Amino acid sequence: MAITNITLAATPTVLVTGASSGTAITVCFFCNNSTEDATINVYLCATGTGANQGDVGDSTTNLNIILREVTVEAKDTYILDTEKMILDSGATLQAEQADSSGQVVVTVSKLDL
Repeated sequence: MAITNITLAATPTVLVTGASSGTAITVCFFCNNSTEDATINVYLCATGTGANQGDVGDSTTNLNIILREVTVEAKDTYILDTEKMILDSGATLQAEQADSSGQVVVTVSKLDL
């Protein structure tokens, strides 16, 4: 297993890219180190596609957002671990801090297959 730590930015940031034989993501921790609440978006993108939030209600442009406008309260952590995610080669898990409040650090535990 490998662990990755990344501080989120206001634009989508690649957290994990699928290895040539695939990558399993076992858990993601979104820790807000600030005294302000933060809002995050998380995307699961197929090979060759980027994060695409699109317009609300337009399902053709919202295909890869898996968590929209999730609030991570001040000094709290949101954990994404209900279902394991398997990324094909080149597929990515991306996230962004959708507002300027907070300071969210993401820790991802993954296993290349």
